[in-house]
Amino acid sequence: MFVFVSGAVRSGKSEWAERAAMALSPRGPRVYLATAHVLDDEMRRRVELHQTARQGRGFSTLERPRGLDDVLPSLPWD
Repeated sequence: MFVFVSGAVRSGKSEWAERAAMALSPRGPRVYLATAHVLDDEMRRRVELHQTARQGRGFSTLERPRGLDDVLPSLPWD
């Protein structure tokens, strides 16, 4: 299953997506496609907080701010 979550900056997308992934795929695999552009130290800290929040919860994280055209074929599908 593929779920696309979109929204404004700091709108709760990450938290919503992580809860949905845990509920929809309780045994995995769970791939978190992070598309943020890290442009400054504040954004880098936010990314690190998000990465830490996913640790130990069965997520594989793919950091890809652009060039998404080859992402879907490379993901593990159940």
